[in-house]
Amino acid sequence: QVRSQHYDLVCDGWEVGGGSVRIHDHVLQRQILHLLQDPPSHLSYFTDALSMGAPPHAGIALGIERLTALLCGASSIRDVTAFPKTSLGRCLLTGAPNRAGE
Repeated sequence: QVRSQHYDLVCDGWEVGGGSVRIHDHVLQRQILHLLQDPPSHLSYFTDALSMGAPPHAGIALGIERLTALLCGASSIRDVTAFPKTSLGRCLLTGAPNRAGE
């Protein structure tokens, strides 16, 4: 069984941000890496730093396009997206992703 501490920032029914409390226990972080089948040496610098002691800490990421759509009264974030993508994830402005030229 896995449990996490996540939270969302909702404004007028729109999710405009979200975040979580990070893993700050080196033993738990090593267990997670083991479950993910990640070699212990891959992030040893990180787990070693956590073993020195780290306070609980969290972060949040704001969805600036969602927030802009809300402030502008747009019905969709597509109306305020600076560089919209097609349903295939292609950029109409640049044609990305594409093969790199020489």
